[in-house]
Amino acid sequence: MKRIGILGAGTWGMALARMLTVSGNDVLVWSAIEKEIDDLSTTRVHPNLPQMKIPEELRFTKSIEEVCKDKDILLFAVPSVFVRSTAAKARPYVADGQIIVDVAKGIEPDTLYTMTEILADELGREGGPKNIRLVALSGPTHAEEVAIDLPTTIVSASKDAEAAAFVQEVFTNNVMRVYTNDDIKGVELSGAMKNVIALGVGISTGLGYGDNARAALITRGIAETDPQLLELARAYGFGRGRTLRRIYIPSVLPYFASGCRTALGLAWKAGVAAEVLCQPQNAIGTQIYNTKYYLETTSLFAWTLVVIALSFLLEWAVGGLLRRAEGPEGGRRP
Repeated sequence: MKRIGILGAGTWGMALARMLTVSGNDVLVWSAIEKEIDDLSTTRVHPNLPQMKIPEELRFTKSIEEVCKDKDILLFAVPSVFVRSTAAKARPYVADGQIIVDVAKGIEPDTLYTMTEILADELGREGGPKNIRLVALSGPTHAEEVAIDLPTTIVSASKDAEAAAFVQEVFTNNVMRVYTNDDIKGVELSGAMKNVIALGVGISTGLGYGDNARAALITRGIAETDPQLLELARAYGFGRGRTLRRIYIPSVLPYFASGCRTALGLAWKAGVAAEVLCQPQNAIGTQIYNTKYYLETTSLFAWTLVVIALSFLLEWAVGGLLRRAEGPEGGRRP
């Protein structure tokens, strides 16, 4: 039995909390929203996962100190826009050498950091823990399917092979197969970039354009994004082209197939362009809005503008990452 603290009680955090509890672990869940903790502990049902019964053994807390103390694994399952602020709150209570798993996907707009880079930066400040061990857990894993034990796979990515293997052991069960990978940067960038295309495909699906249009967008999305990922790999001196292809393409296909229809509501509700690269998968899976209403009240011209904005945003993000990777005279970082 492993002691696991989970920060975040959204659908993805709770689906994992249930799975880990059923696997025989001691799981404690924290949320910044106190009413959410009250409701979940009382009803034992998550409002966005009505088919999932929360086990009685799964515990809840309103204390971020309690959720962080004496844990084998700390799991950050908050939306990507709250990863930094949550890490700042947790910083005084995280133990030295702590294994920290992040399951959010995205790129921070101001710094262009991935989620584990945000955690390293925020937790590495004065008063924070020493020698934390960061793992990115990423894959085609819709919360609503994990919540009812539908089979899937996921990747435990870390430069620390021992930490990645430990997470693999804890999360593997008869419905989830966990693989390890040492290219954490490639895994995180792949997860973030494919979400941009997924939102575009979701818009197409919501407009009723059918399988042909969906397949075309997926195919062209992979074709156009793949070279950008490889260029990033060369610029940063990390990863291998084959690694990015192994992670990116298997991740996007099942995600597009089942998840893009839910991306539409989030895309329009969030205003899309400014937030796209920062939205984690669990947010896309949970913030499902009335698609029919938006389609009835929004012109095709507006949706076209959204798709154009997505393409410009992706180009901006890749350009920013490449500039960050260059040295002071245009050379690559060592």
